Amino acid sequence: MMKQTESKTTQESDVEIYIEFNKKSFRTVAKTYSYLQRLLNKKIDLITSHKGANKNIIENIKKETIWISKP
Repeated sequence: MMKQTESKTTQESDVEIYIEFNKKSFRTVAKTYSYLQRLLNKKIDLITSHKGANKNIIENIKKETIWISKP
């Protein structure tokens, strides 16, 4: 599932993407980051949830997102 966070954007703005992986590994995250940055031709911030993530922050991110794809 992939989401883009809502924010005020300009031509120079980066793209913030929240993504959840079924099987997350460093290689998967790195390849996804590279692919999306090339695809969008913009700097991206890739945000993923992990065991140590602050649950409140993740919930706030989820509330302020625009769905691109749902599982």
